[in-house]
Amino acid sequence: MSYTAPLWLETQWKQKYIKKMQSRGRLLHGTALRGDVQGLKVIFPIIGTAPRPVIVTKSMQPVQPANIGSSTVEVDLVDRELVDYVYAPDLSKMGPNLVDAKQTQIGMSFGREHDLIQLEAIDLFVAEDVANRSDGDGTVALDLLDTMNVKANIAGTGSGEDGNIYCAVSHREMANFLLVEEFAKSEWTGADDLPLTKMKTQKRTWNGTHYIALPDQYWTEVGPAAATQDYFYMWHHDAVGVESNIQDGPANINRDITKQGHPWQVQDL
Repeated sequence: MSYTAPLWLETQWKQKYIKKMQSRGRLLHGTALRGDVQGLKVIFPIIGTAPRPVIVTKSMQPVQPANIGSSTVEVDLVDRELVDYVYAPDLSKMGPNLVDAKQTQIGMSFGREHDLIQLEAIDLFVAEDVANRSDGDGTVALDLLDTMNVKANIAGTGSGEDGNIYCAVSHREMANFLLVEEFAKSEWTGADDLPLTKMKTQKRTWNGTHYIALPDQYWTEVGPAAATQDYFYMWHHDAVGVESNIQDGPANINRDITKQGHPWQVQDL
């Protein structure tokens, strides 16, 4: 004879999971130039500065070419993937949303990778000429004056602001900046189509610069090892190139019959 267990004896599961707080990523998407993809390579063009225009003498003189220098930088694309398994017994124990939860976590990981690739590129660019491309050594806490000095160096090249100068800081430094009344009262005026405008991320536009607060994980993954204080990155949209072949679509979910218990494989690449 079989008996049905009373309802109060059955294990009950919530429809949602307790998730570790983390960033969805892709906060920096749209803040740098995209490259030209040709096969497995990405090509970024570099154009020099044009000289002053030539005075026309109205005499039959040969045309004087400007000889504007130009070059390209080629970067090889690399493939990345992230795979995790959801075992069949776990589905019955933890509810049907487990596969979707894993899929979400993998998608968020790729989103963060997109941002880290861009920060790594900026960090390597600075490392090539630290004396001229950095301010301070990371041993003193940041203040707004530091960011103003760096912004002045960028604008002084003649690149112009045009709403294209970005500054990435930690949430700790953003909180300190908000103690300055003028900064706290400023509003974000950056492009509305950037992913971060749809996310609850601290952001301000002040002194012609777009300030963006990034999660702490970003600052532990990328940056100078010698820094004992927080640091920041500032760049002009047209001076940084980044390209990603990371898919924006959902992760692939398949049953892996080659493994015991036929687990679900969640994969993205």
